Amino acid sequence: MTTALVVIDMQQQFRSSAVPTIPLVKRAISHARREGWLIVSVRFINGNYSITEPELVPGLIRALSRHDVIQVEKDDDNGGNELSAALSSYNIKRAVFCGVNATACVCRTVRRYAKLNPEVDCIISEAVGNDVRYAQPLNVVAASDAGGPNVRAEVVFGG
Repeated sequence: MTTALVVIDMQQQFRSSAVPTIPLVKRAISHARREGWLIVSVRFINGNYSITEPELVPGLIRALSRHDVIQVEKDDDNGGNELSAALSSYNIKRAVFCGVNATACVCRTVRRYAKLNPEVDCIISEAVGNDVRYAQPLNVVAASDAGGPNVRAEVVFGG
């Protein structure tokens, strides 16, 4: 089974929610490398919004700038189309998502990607962050918002 770790919007523009999430995302990246997963970094570049700081947050520059990381750029909060195109030749059966913001870019990207790729098991991991606090774990909230029969929340990296 081919698995991809998809890291969404861990960039300076969203640092208030990205910085506290760095340790979880680093753990996810280390796990993915150990398991031989494909690693994808999705970044919000500009589009109709004023993204002034598209650079990765400092704690992840080295981990997400390596030659083995697939770089995907999106121009709105839904990167599902771009992600689907970038992964089309990899025979992905399982996609594990992490990053920020759980209830915006993460759930919208997952929703679109899952709809375009119904054969892929889409998991929103515990390695997600958000500016807003919820009573439930963020991955559960995001999976509920994303919906779809092939989307679920799961603790993947142990915390």
